[in-house]
Amino acid sequence: MARHTVTIKKMAYQPTPLNVANGDEVVWDNQDKVPHTATFTFATTGTINGGSVSGPIRFSQAGTHDYTCDFHDMTGRIVVK
Repeated sequence: MARHTVTIKKMAYQPTPLNVANGDEVVWDNQDKVPHTATFTFATTGTINGGSVSGPIRFSQAGTHDYTCDFHDMTGRIVVK
């Protein structure tokens, strides 16, 4: 199991897509001043305030998992191998 970080900067998730292995965890590092979320159909980070890092989400199903920010027009993708 590995832990990966998605950076939120200038109103965008980076990298996207992020490729991870089954069982890996991902956290989101919000480097913007405004709050964001990473919301999937099956899980959410909840609000990530500016300058904060989310708790981890573990990915245990292979496939492509798209996510959005509940507050802004931002999209990202996690690909689980």
